[in-house]
Amino acid sequence: MPLICSQMWPGVGEGPGFSLCRSSEGDMLMTVRIKLFFLLAVASFIAQCPLYAQDEDPAAGTMELTIQSAVALSLTNNALLRAAQRDSQAADFRLKGQKGYWEPAIVVSATYEDQRRENTVKEELSLFTPVLEERNMSYSLAVEGLFLTGARYKIRYTLEDAANNLTNLTFREMAPFESEYASFAGVSITQPILKNVGMRVTRSGIEDAELRRSISRQKLRLETMLTIARTEVAFWNAWYAQQLCDLRKQSLAIANELLEDNQERFKEGKMSEIEVAQARVGAGRRERLWLTARVSLKEAACDLMNAMGVQMNDTELSMKFDEVALENQDIELEKKVQMALSNHPDVLIAEAQIRLGDLRLLVARNQRLPELNLVANYGLNGLGTTERESWDKLNEADYPSWSASCVFRLPLGFDYQGRYVARAAEAEKEKALEGYRAARTDVVNALRTAIERATLLKQMTRALEEEVEIAEMSLESERVLLANGKSTSRRVLEMEEDLSKSRIEYLDVQAGWRKVLVQLDVSDGGMLTRRNLEIWD
Repeated sequence: MPLICSQMWPGVGEGPGFSLCRSSEGDMLMTVRIKLFFLLAVASFIAQCPLYAQDEDPAAGTMELTIQSAVALSLTNNALLRAAQRDSQAADFRLKGQKGYWEPAIVVSATYEDQRRENTVKEELSLFTPVLEERNMSYSLAVEGLFLTGARYKIRYTLEDAANNLTNLTFREMAPFESEYASFAGVSITQPILKNVGMRVTRSGIEDAELRRSISRQKLRLETMLTIARTEVAFWNAWYAQQLCDLRKQSLAIANELLEDNQERFKEGKMSEIEVAQARVGAGRRERLWLTARVSLKEAACDLMNAMGVQMNDTELSMKFDEVALENQDIELEKKVQMALSNHPDVLIAEAQIRLGDLRLLVARNQRLPELNLVANYGLNGLGTTERESWDKLNEADYPSWSASCVFRLPLGFDYQGRYVARAAEAEKEKALEGYRAARTDVVNALRTAIERATLLKQMTRALEEEVEIAEMSLESERVLLANGKSTSRRVLEMEEDLSKSRIEYLDVQAGWRKVLVQLDVSDGGMLTRRNLEIWD
């Protein structure tokens, strides 16, 4: 389809049209699947046919636009599609972030303590000094983490450098304020029994992120399908407008030819003046219809440019599309419904919302349980006058220590927060179920409507082809009768008008058939697969 003036579009491969194929420094972490989709989307369309082909008249400066190139431009220029791509990319990052829940954390601390205080009578009798003075330095190194069962673990090592005025030469052979070192190495595990227990609850963040990523993928699929559908419908509307303009031009040519013949015969005295007037009125009416068709063509071309994301200028458009042949396509309702229920983005989004509601309800109900934890601790102790001696004593394992405890925690009151969070989760699940039922109904109804329309269009095609053929023969016959003086200009114009109506009705069927195929592709969810543009997780 030629388009006058190549300056109407940015150059292919440069300008904003191909911004999706670039990678800035901030986009280097974009997932490979999403980038490949858009690269392959454009590449597959470009590979099918050239974006532009020079017209037969190089002086006119016209360029040919194919439906593949129109879709390729819309895929690269559509802002909503780019936003959906970014949302899918963000969902990938969120999922990767949630998968780091098991990553352990290292905790390092150092504490210095300096105090001087009086002892009680009891403390003075046991410590043999009325005043306690100490200057302590403690160091701690620990690794904390989470198991799939919900248990939290902590592996730690501590070293305490204790210096005080309690050191007695009689018992320890140490001078006052000389340091002694106490070390400890052990592990602590806290296992939930009720609240926060289980792999499903522990992995709820990952499962939630996976479902949200699936939803964002389906939204990207849906936006891609709608972008393609809008572009293809705009393309076929422009094709229809161009064909209608050509039909109106042909009708005007026939009326002008009839007017010229009548004028010649009037000059020769073979025809009355009223016949010439009727032919002149018929030509004027058809000229107005042709001008109206040209305006409609301009508007349809503008809609197509908007769908492609291309800015128009004041240059006049000249569009020419290949003839459209009605295609035989499987339009059985049952097959289409089965495909739509397993592949349509709206249905898949609704299914993911149900699973997301189930997960939220599971977590909300778990959080309403009382907290019951089993806590186990085990470790080894070491004591010495140096760090090395303390470490050696610890490795001898002569002084182990362990403990086990059960901790129960129950909120006082009526647990309003947990109760209403659970009720909200139940309501969200019911909402998701209603959305799923609505999505199924909408998809089936859309498919049924499109299939019924396609069936009617195919039936109308056969009748209209015969009607156009008969109207063409009738017009030729009537023109022969007019040439022999056995008919009138009014009768010829009426026959030509009948032919134009039949041709326009046939053109309506052709354009309607193409658009209903687009509707079927969207309704059954198979548009991207048929165009080799499917988005895979």
